[in-house]
Amino acid sequence: CRIIPTIGFSIEFFNFAPHRDMYLIDVDAKMRFGPLWSKMTNDVSVRAIVFVVDSISMNDDTGYRGAVETRAALNVCLKKTQESSDDVALLVLANKQEKSEALNLEDIAWKLGLHEMNGRHADITTHWCIQGCSALCGDGLCEGFEWLCDVLVS
Repeated sequence: CRIIPTIGFSIEFFNFAPHRDMYLIDVDAKMRFGPLWSKMTNDVSVRAIVFVVDSISMNDDTGYRGAVETRAALNVCLKKTQESSDDVALLVLANKQEKSEALNLEDIAWKLGLHEMNGRHADITTHWCIQGCSALCGDGLCEGFEWLCDVLVS
């Protein structure tokens, strides 16, 4: 099975469970999505962000500046979200956890600055969860979205 990464963006309707419908905006983090994010979320209240990270590129040993770039992209996302919302749930899916060279969840959380949020990021309340997953086999995805649905309902 080969998973094709998003190029640009796509908008998908997602039905996780009865009465738990959501629209997902899938944005390629390599593009300059700040203006795009503002335009797409202009007339809606963003209630959640699902942020997918590559657990291998977050590892400094790879020689890739993944952690710095990924943290910057997350901060742009959260900053743009505060323009339309004052309370947001953040689900970080740490992909490729099945690989031996993947960084562990605690280290990824620190590199993204999740612990520094302490329930707040700028002017929005942020509830966050980091969930290890594998896009290839689906491990961890249901658990992550169950947490997200529970937070959105409460």
